Amino acid sequence: MTSDSSATTGLIQDLEKLSQDSRLARVFRDSGACSLHLWLLELTQDAKTEYRLLFGWVIPATYKNSAQWSISDGGKKQNWGTENNHYKFRIAKLTLYHDSHAIFNLIKELVQGFSLEN
Repeated sequence: MTSDSSATTGLIQDLEKLSQDSRLARVFRDSGACSLHLWLLELTQDAKTEYRLLFGWVIPATYKNSAQWSISDGGKKQNWGTENNHYKFRIAKLTLYHDSHAIFNLIKELVQGFSLEN
C-alpha cells in the first residue's frame, strides 16, 4: 500500500468516524436536505484547463434538487505569470443541494480521487 492510498484510507476512516458524531447528524446521517459548497480554482495554460479544490463545506438546508449543480463561474479569467509561463485563472463556486447521504457519498468519492467530471 502506498503512502497516498494509506492517507486516503485514513481520511475515509476519519470521515466515517465524523459521520457517527451525533452533533453532525443533520449533515451526515439524517436523510434531510443539505448543501455542498465547493470553491474551485480554474487554471488554464496553453488551452489546457485544470481544476483544483480550494475550499468547501456542507451545511443543512431547507431545499434539495437532486438533478442540478449550481455554478457561479467567477467571471472573466485573470492573467498571471511571466511571458514564458503564462496562466489564466478564476475561482468558481459549485453548489449542490441534495440529501445528506448523497452528499456524504460524493465527498467520500472525491477523497478517493474521483473527479466531478466523471
